[in-house]
Amino acid sequence: MSKSQRPQVFIEKIMPVKQVYYEHGGNPFKGLHRWYSRKPLSFSRASVLASLLPADISMEEFEYLLGLHPEKDGILIKKKEPIKLYKTPPTSAVIEKLEEYCEKVWGKRKPVILDAFAGGGSIPFEATRYGLNVLASDLNPVAVVTMKAAMEYPLKFGADLQQDIDKWVKFVGDEAEKRLAEFSLHNQ
Repeated sequence: MSKSQRPQVFIEKIMPVKQVYYEHGGNPFKGLHRWYSRKPLSFSRASVLASLLPADISMEEFEYLLGLHPEKDGILIKKKEPIKLYKTPPTSAVIEKLEEYCEKVWGKRKPVILDAFAGGGSIPFEATRYGLNVLASDLNPVAVVTMKAAMEYPLKFGADLQQDIDKWVKFVGDEAEKRLAEFSLHNQ
């Protein structure tokens, strides 16, 4: 689809940074690998959506698709606590609505999101949460391995992966304990 065939998208009209706030903590990638340029997931989610949605949607609709108004899906939220988008995956109703918009704008319900310089993977992670097709890479091989560990392998291997990881972490820990026992302060 050429640029002249598609309507203008939301990010070309406005990037609503006032609606998206910086989220401290909670990014699931922070414990996996220290990444100094990690983008907050809320900004990554907003960037993905704003790049896909038509420019003529309302700010309220954008906020709903972003996850700032979950009460629309019948989900009760505590009014005093701000919504933490990194803890709030999109609902099936939100994903369905996004797919309808994508069909109108891009001619397919699940367009491909390409992030050739994905770094720690915040943008691919948020696109994956919406069920979109994602292609991501980086020049840094550590970034690529981090993304595989955080996104590709859990989707590919499911819950069994966690059991395998737990088993091998225990094995390595037990082996290290045995082999290093003679150097322990308790044995001196």
